Amino acid sequence: MKGSELETNSLADGSPPAGRAEVIGSVLEIHREMMWLAQYAIRDMLQHLELQMPQLMVLTMLGGLHPELGTPSPDGLSMRDFTRALSLPPATATSLIDRMTARGLVERTSSPQDRRVVVVRLTPQGQDVLQQVNRAWQRTQEDVFGTLDDQDLQQYLAIVQRLRDGYHQRYPQLGRELAAAPCGAQARGEEQP
Repeated sequence: MKGSELETNSLADGSPPAGRAEVIGSVLEIHREMMWLAQYAIRDMLQHLELQMPQLMVLTMLGGLHPELGTPSPDGLSMRDFTRALSLPPATATSLIDRMTARGLVERTSSPQDRRVVVVRLTPQGQDVLQQVNRAWQRTQEDVFGTLDDQDLQQYLAIVQRLRDGYHQRYPQLGRELAAAPCGAQARGEEQP
């Protein structure tokens, strides 16, 4: 709807017409609440798996789910790239990897191309935990999206795709970086180069 249409139509709940700014404000409030609810769901899921949020970030990054990094090399991700992607000081990153290594989730080795470079990669146990996280998150999302019928779900998909496109227009450099990342193409169902 254009701004003028919002002035003459009532909202879905039957409340009086609202201006475009009021509707955007309401949408932002709901998005903010949904982000908090999603964080709660993630914290609950992580508690069951005895993980912390930074550990989840490492697992998803090494599992190829980081939008800027794409799929890491089978050899792993260098500690330098890892530290930069998480915006962590090197000592903090090292401590995090030490804890995850002790749990058997990741391993640290020397790069086959340059023995001076330390790389980190998922262990089979880390891959298993990441799969458990993904399955749990998928179940949560299926429950939440179960409140929508098929038509609503298709409309929601079309709307969020348009919103994503709006972000790409607003931040074109980020859009190009994400589009170039292999996992960005995977997330959109496109073939990787």
